[in-house]
Amino acid sequence: MQKLIIKAILLIFIITPIVSCTKIVGWQELRAGKKYARKSEYRNAIREFSDAIKKNPDYWKFYNYRGAVYAKLNEVDLAIADFTNSLKLIPQSDTWGGQLPNDDHALIYMRRGNLYYKKGSYELAINDYNVAIKLEPQFLKTLYFNRALANEERKQFLSAVEDYSKIMTNLNGFSDSEKIKTYLNRGGLYRKLNKFDLALADINQALKLDYNWQAYLSRGITYCKMGDFKKAISDLDNSVRLNPSNETAYLYKASIELITTCDLKKVLNNYFAVLKIEGIDEDTKQLTYNQIAWVLASAIDDNIRDEKKALLYAKKAVSLRPNCKNLDTLAVAFAGSGNSEKAITIHKEAINVCKSNNPELLPEVEAHLENYIQKQVVREKCPGAKVEKNRLREWRDSLYKNGRPKSGLEI
Repeated sequence: MQKLIIKAILLIFIITPIVSCTKIVGWQELRAGKKYARKSEYRNAIREFSDAIKKNPDYWKFYNYRGAVYAKLNEVDLAIADFTNSLKLIPQSDTWGGQLPNDDHALIYMRRGNLYYKKGSYELAINDYNVAIKLEPQFLKTLYFNRALANEERKQFLSAVEDYSKIMTNLNGFSDSEKIKTYLNRGGLYRKLNKFDLALADINQALKLDYNWQAYLSRGITYCKMGDFKKAISDLDNSVRLNPSNETAYLYKASIELITTCDLKKVLNNYFAVLKIEGIDEDTKQLTYNQIAWVLASAIDDNIRDEKKALLYAKKAVSLRPNCKNLDTLAVAFAGSGNSEKAITIHKEAINVCKSNNPELLPEVEAHLENYIQKQVVREKCPGAKVEKNRLREWRDSLYKNGRPKSGLEI
């Protein structure tokens, strides 16, 4: 699924006293560029800032403003280049006298760090956050938050927990939504570290601030990992009640129903609910198509099994991702509909894909091929239950990222 990223904390275009700027060559272009930027006329703003740079290529602030506008336009490399030039040129005292506050230096480092994060260059992002933190700016908590996100991407979970904990020593000035983000993010990390009591404590704090769908989802997944499926279902139900477009909760509910009750109607209803959601990503869509196809193709229950529909969904899954598992399901669907020859052909293709990408699936896929050669079909009482058990045990955190806030705090 699509990688979730930090919101770049961009320049707030503050009107500085014109009398202070008149000594700077290029100040008129700077003023014009800021006016365009405030009106979201970013290309015009870039033109003015570029003209200012041509007139005065050694003034750090021109690069800083242009870099912020490039970031607004998602032109990440150009923005990074401008922030880098700004940092090279920024003096210890401003042109018209007076010591520059640490915030000026720190803000540029933070902006560049956010862009490195966006590119997936997490170590470079952390390096910039570290420098900014040493300057102790007013927005120190935001830096800790963003560094925690970068550390989490690097799987440095303890370092990320430490940063969130520093924030929590003093939450004064944080909005409730910012507090909720912090509690949920640290709670998610505790869950990854199998510290479930600490995870639940943080999530419950978030729920005290607001009964929101993300907190219910997080707690539901925590209970799921703990094996308390009754509480997990309750929280997941609350999550989809508050946000019916929450596909992750439906997928977890389907998995839990499959391995605990084997109520295939409930399982399928949860999968169908996912497909009704607009804008779901292709990974989630192909996973859901494949799960539906497997249930319809291999269920022992004649009231559930439907080979024609299984073929339809299996083909959709393969059209999105012709991977080992999806090809295996398609072959099973063909075999169930009586086309063993087609099933054998597709299964040989599935085996080749498995050998290259998913060798751990080979024994199962090869066993299915042997079934077709023997003119047998695949039938399961609880189709996919074994796979779902392993999937829940391994913790499907990649799905949960859709539900957890991933953006940095804004100042």
